[in-house]
Amino acid sequence: KGDHFEYNPLMGELGKIESETRFYPEYDPERSPRERMELIANQVAKHGEQLGEILYVFKKGMGRYYDIYPVPRYYAAIEDLISDGKISRLDLRNITQGFRTPVIISTGPIDDKHKDEEGNTAQDYFDEALEDFSGENASPILHLKGNTEEFKPTITTIDIAEIMDQTDLSSQRIAKRVARVMEVPDVLIGMSKEGQLGNLQEVKNQMALFALTIYQRQDMIKQAFDQIKPILSLEGLPINADFTISTLKPFDYVPDAVIANLTTEEQKELFELEFKNAQSVAAIEGQTNSTLANLTGRQLQGIQRLVRKYNKEELTYEQAAQMLSSGFGMSEEEVHVWLITKEEEEI
Repeated sequence: KGDHFEYNPLMGELGKIESETRFYPEYDPERSPRERMELIANQVAKHGEQLGEILYVFKKGMGRYYDIYPVPRYYAAIEDLISDGKISRLDLRNITQGFRTPVIISTGPIDDKHKDEEGNTAQDYFDEALEDFSGENASPILHLKGNTEEFKPTITTIDIAEIMDQTDLSSQRIAKRVARVMEVPDVLIGMSKEGQLGNLQEVKNQMALFALTIYQRQDMIKQAFDQIKPILSLEGLPINADFTISTLKPFDYVPDAVIANLTTEEQKELFELEFKNAQSVAAIEGQTNSTLANLTGRQLQGIQRLVRKYNKEELTYEQAAQMLSSGFGMSEEEVHVWLITKEEEEI
């Protein structure tokens, strides 16, 4: 509502207590420190604690209230998600019932009027026998008696194998549709053709395509943090802080011997480093004190990634030193600050 948000534990319910409704102001980057301190003081005085402000970030859509509430794209196929859960319930039921074959029992009329000394009718005993044959702890044997040969119960079984096969096919079909609407490649959840899941290149390609959808969400997170950057800068965050989210490549593994033979450009492509050209490196060698000051957030992340690889012994000291020197224009002294040998740590 207007410039604030309302919160109540029972919002939308008949038993909502209006006195428990709290009002959260919308985040305003133009609010001065003094105004923000007054806002906090008012919140503490009224609620006994600081409520803060809300930065509401989402992608608006077309339709009723879609400009207010974020509606995920998978909701267009919400029936598939519900069906996926129903199939799991069906599997659970089959397991608890011991995968018993469904049966159809045909009988003649059963007396449900006259009671015996125990107060039960023939129908009551019949129903009790059926209950003993169903459920997780059911008896494996069912005995039904007929009063006459004409009214002897007949039992028709239904092939459970066909039902199980249809359930299995439905499970795979619906799971693929769920993966599609959730924008997750089916190969990443094991829904792949035989042999493909073990193909490293196939998985890498799918991960690369999957990353394209993730980039949009990562960018939305980055935009949100960029909006609160002025507030964070008051707490000591550098004003030029970069909130870009790095890309994880879990399937990239290169042996040390191969890295040692890579060119600078190949190393740049493999590790996503922003190398400086030879002229920039030569110019920076005489300005070692300003090297780190001129680094972007992404370059700093690249340095930290290299140091982590060195600490995990995925890179030798010589390899890491060469990459820091050629990629970021570090001098020998600066490289030595970032890379500490085991012998030096022990000292």
